[in-house]
Amino acid sequence: MIAVVLMLVGLAILGVFISTVGATIIERRLRRPQPKLAEETKVLIKQRIDGIENLTQDDFDDLMLSIKGLRDMASRKKEDGQGI
Repeated sequence: MIAVVLMLVGLAILGVFISTVGATIIERRLRRPQPKLAEETKVLIKQRIDGIENLTQDDFDDLMLSIKGLRDMASRKKEDGQGI
């Protein structure tokens, strides 16, 4: 009977330890600064412009839509008093 109680207490302590370590790891990852969507879009646009001579008409149209969308986003943020 004592062995069963000790085993359950040990499992409970192990469970608390594992959940604490997991929560710490997740919290650290959430605190890391994430790149902004606008920054990712700018990088993608720059990469596509670098290879502009290889773009199909559909790719070019998509590139123009991306640029217009980024510009619209910048205009809205500027009106709100925020930067991109």
